[in-house]
Order: sequence, then structure tokens, then C-alpha cells
Amino acid sequence: MKKTFSVFTVFFPLILSGALLFSACPNNSNSDLEEKTILYEAPIDDQGGQYQFYTNDWRRYNSYTSSKFLDRPAGSDTHIFEIAASKLSGHEKAGYGLIFAASVDGDNGELSYYRLVITMEGVYQVEKRIFNPEAVIEEDKYKSTYFCGSTDTKGKISRLLLQGDDQGQSGVFNRIKVIREPVGERYEDPDDDTSRVIYTHKFHIYFNDQGADSFIDTDAIPIAENSESVPGTWNGNRMAFTTGVNNAAVGEDFPNNPVDVRYNLVWN
Repeated sequence: MKKTFSVFTVFFPLILSGALLFSACPNNSNSDLEEKTILYEAPIDDQGGQYQFYTNDWRRYNSYTSSKFLDRPAGSDTHIFEIAASKLSGHEKAGYGLIFAASVDGDNGELSYYRLVITMEGVYQVEKRIFNPEAVIEEDKYKSTYFCGSTDTKGKISRLLLQGDDQGQSGVFNRIKVIREPVGERYEDPDDDTSRVIYTHKFHIYFNDQGADSFIDTDAIPIAENSESVPGTWNGNRMAFTTGVNNAAVGEDFPNNPVDVRYNLVWN
């Protein structure tokens, strides 16, 4: 399988930390250890097309880093988004998982997407981030909507997810799948100059091949053809890996204990 390198990197507060995220200084408990980062490259000991995110660099505290968009093979179902992921080390509350149904704004290259992340504690949450082209300050650049969680900072627990030592082993993966079901569309007032088509999609979430949850988005990211894209990678059909890193104040211990997550692609 072809190596993939990170070309789309996003830095946002973690949504599953369980604590406020404060800025942190480097942890020098063992300054002799090398600080390094691997951005979704196939590991040297690759046993099956794995991609690896690895870091013990404090400069990546308080961030999500995502891979480049993953190319779909011809004939795959563009409504299905599925990966397998295994977190070998790192703080148990930091999320990792899947960017799905992503779209790129053709005018400025900005992203809108859904992010489904899980933790080693079996917690999961979905966040939709929509680019706001009219934002005047950085904090308003994206609008977030949360699904499958009671608040902006708390997710839900699924017993279908392997947790802790059960999944923190080489070769043991949680399968994460989302199936999108287009439900319908409606129109805003046609007499309004800003009228647009609004889509409703239902998303079905599966963990380890078992139905876990679902949610309905009545203002879903649309599926739009991009004539310059490879068929099947149109806006609204794109996906990527994503990995979160906490900081020293809430559990990460760099450089001693790295964040090391392995991913596999699953195409349908």
C-alpha cells in the first residue's frame, strides 16, 4: 500500500480530554530521549498496510493532526467510511479515529467535515466542523456541532469498543465504520438571495461490525461533484485518519511515553 503523508493538519482543542486543556511546557523528565514525529507513514515493521502516527514532541500538545485524504479504490461505496485503529500508547482520554464526509471549499481550500473519535476508555463522539467564510476572527473560523454526546466536552461510552489493554496491543484493532444514508432535501425561501438547498443525512455508526449509534443531521455537508477529482472522491465523500494529543497537565508524558496509533484502511 502506498505511503501517505500529512498534508492537512488541524489544530483544535481536544473534545474528549475530561479536563480543561492548559498550555504546557516541555516535560524534561528524561531529556536524553529523542523527540520525533511520524505522520501517517507505513511503519518499518509493517505487517499489513498499517499507517502510523507517532509523536513524543511537546510542540504537538493540544492538537489534532490528520492525514492526507485517502484515495478510494474504483467501485467502492462512497457512502461508507471505515478504518481500523489501534492505540498502542499515549493518554487514554485523547481521541483518535476518522474524518469522514469531508468537503473542500473550492474558493479557498478550507475544509468542512465530520470527525468521529474514540478513546482507550471506550468513549466516542462525533463533531461536525463547518468552515465559515465570513469569520472576521480566527476563533469564529469554524462552527462546531456535536452529535452522540450530551455536551460539547463529553462523549458516550460504548461496550462494543475494545478498551485499555484489550486494544493497546500490536495487531489488535477497533473497526470504526460510518454509513451515510441520504434522507432528503429542502429549500430555503426562493425569494431570498441567500437561498440554498439543505440536505438531511442519517449516519449509522458501527464499532467492530456491530451497530452502535446513529444520528441525523438536518443541515448535512452536501455531496458535490468536483470535475477535477478522481470519481468517488467528490466533495462530501472524502475521509482521513485523525489523532489527538493532550498535554502534560492532563496526562501526556513526553518524551517518555509517546502517542503511537496504528491505522488500517477498510474499503467496501
